[in-house]
Amino acid sequence: MAPALSVAGVPAASIAADYARTDGCSGATIPRTLAHLEDRHGGVPPYLLKDGATDSRLRR
Repeated sequence: MAPALSVAGVPAASIAADYARTDGCSGATIPRTLAHLEDRHGGVPPYLLKDGATDSRLRR
């Protein structure tokens, strides 16, 4: 869900706060994950495209 929220433009801090509230996830886990995807793949969209997503699917 975090990648989808990121593609939709939700700020990383908001995603992290939501995960901390609903999944008991550490507040640092999501920003770290999103930063990793940025550093390693150029962001969430390029990562998802490498994994088989399509541009039209990401736009939806």
